[in-house]
Amino acid sequence: MKNPDLELPGTFVAVADARSFASSGVRTGRSQAAVSQQMHRLETLVGVPLFRKDGRNKLLTPGALQLLGPARELLRINDDAVQSVVNGAKAGVLRIGSPHNVSNTLLPPVLARIAR
Repeated sequence: MKNPDLELPGTFVAVADARSFASSGVRTGRSQAAVSQQMHRLETLVGVPLFRKDGRNKLLTPGALQLLGPARELLRINDDAVQSVVNGAKAGVLRIGSPHNVSNTLLPPVLARIAR
């Protein structure tokens, strides 16, 4: 089985949360047709139907329920990885040596401003 790109699990989670292709399309910035096409691709990849119709709503099949937790985890891991890179550019150890009177009076407001 070919692994899906991150757009498919993202759209899948949006559909699962919204219970609608149209509503999830609004959330993800895609047309209803694009959401439908992506969900068809995902169903083809996993080999099981993920949704069944209930009027205008989409209900999750047992296969979808099994996939939902790992899909959310995959998206969370991706978000964490991106955030760690963004934060990594700002993180680090800074050691400052200063006279006692400067470290008690002048340094705290300057460091507070830098931290913001």
